[in-house]
Amino acid sequence: MIPTRARRFVIRIAALTAFLALFQGSASAQLPTTFTVLREVEFAPATVQQQKTLSAMPYLRDLVAEPFLIAREDLNDDGSREIILMATTSAFCGSGGCRVVVLEGRAGQTVVILDQNFMAVPGITNEKIGEYRLLAMVDKGVVLTGDKQGTPLFGKPMVFPVKVTQRAGGAPAPRPAPPAAGPAPAPVPVAPPGAPAPAPVPPSASAPASSGTNPDVIGIKIGVSTVEEVRAILNAPNLNLLVEERMLELVGQSTAGRGASTTVDIPNSVHVGYLSGTSKTYKPSGYDAPCSQVTVNCQHLGATFSGPPGKGRVLALTRTIHFAERPLTDVVIKGLVSKYGQPGFQDSYGDKGVQLTLRWAWAPNGSPIILNDRHACASQLAATMTTNGSIDRSEAALRAGCAVMLFVIINQQNSATEFQTVHLIDHNAIVTSTLQTRRLVADGVARYEDCERRRAANTQVPSEFGDAPAAVKPNPATTGSVSPCEPRKHH
Repeated sequence: MIPTRARRFVIRIAALTAFLALFQGSASAQLPTTFTVLREVEFAPATVQQQKTLSAMPYLRDLVAEPFLIAREDLNDDGSREIILMATTSAFCGSGGCRVVVLEGRAGQTVVILDQNFMAVPGITNEKIGEYRLLAMVDKGVVLTGDKQGTPLFGKPMVFPVKVTQRAGGAPAPRPAPPAAGPAPAPVPVAPPGAPAPAPVPPSASAPASSGTNPDVIGIKIGVSTVEEVRAILNAPNLNLLVEERMLELVGQSTAGRGASTTVDIPNSVHVGYLSGTSKTYKPSGYDAPCSQVTVNCQHLGATFSGPPGKGRVLALTRTIHFAERPLTDVVIKGLVSKYGQPGFQDSYGDKGVQLTLRWAWAPNGSPIILNDRHACASQLAATMTTNGSIDRSEAALRAGCAVMLFVIINQQNSATEFQTVHLIDHNAIVTSTLQTRRLVADGVARYEDCERRRAANTQVPSEFGDAPAAVKPNPATTGSVSPCEPRKHH
């Protein structure tokens, strides 16, 4: 009998082999041999309500227990949009990419039609297999080709068809086997001006070092604005936002002389990790991404903050706007140029430029950088922040000379803007604050381990276990004592 892990692997490989056979069938099937990108999937951080709703489904429970992203796309042109979830943490992201799950409502039930790891931004193809467009791994508007020899997708487009694999209300899902090893992807979050700019705050010794320029969105300055300032801006009456906060706590892993690691809470590390605001005009329906299905003006804004010891500074910012009355795209672009200067690079995707992208990057000294489509800082991934604690992407951006980046996506119809998406990130502040946090965690773990050793050194072997005469009594001062310096542990 095949062990459970092996059975799952065989099932996934068999499904992939069956899909590849589609490309090797007869010409009469008229299946596409090349694939083009209709658009990239536009994700937004899941709201608390969305997380609660999805966690009721056993198949998704583990996935949505961690921070994740959500999007809605109509893959089969039936007027009803499927739900796309993307993991963002190390629990479901690794060298093989991040887990992506696609859900569809059928006959009153929610079913899983795709469960796959993605090593790049998911995109939607123009081409279909059956009634559905495919999801593809894309970069700069192009479907990626498998480049790892010996793998099923080597030399083939990295596209994935959908089919019913599981009821979302069924048993919890096994984690999908990753495709060929490659760089892990990043999440892709998400746009009406207003609110006064916050008063400048003098940097403190514990604040993360920010870059030479600090562009803002509605007065929220990247690398500078604090939790209190962002909270005040989001709660401004003129924005009319529903504001939500996500609290985080630091933990470390103690592995000193142990067969298995012990998770240790870091004292006094609870902090606001994420603040979001969504227009109160938006009435969520099921799993909709904020502002995705509305007929009125709507915006969603999310800010990610540094952790202790320099907690409370904005490291990354995402914003989405839905325009009920669409303004001319030229007017939108002129407003961006007036605020941020000329973009370092811009291009378009889709038929007649249905999606425009504009990129800005600034060097550590604040000077703007000229980009092109091959520049490391022209990628959308480079302008988004992971939530698994990795700083690889930020370090790569700094090596390419980019300390701060702004990536704007404009979805338009007939030269009028329907959606605007903004990603703003300070790579310099991310690296600096993350290294500070790692040192704090390492120090907390070291103190815990030292506390354990000191406690053991002051503990005597109970008399019933020793060789001392029976008349010797155990030391009441050390028997059953608990050191006050020991932090609380997870078991």
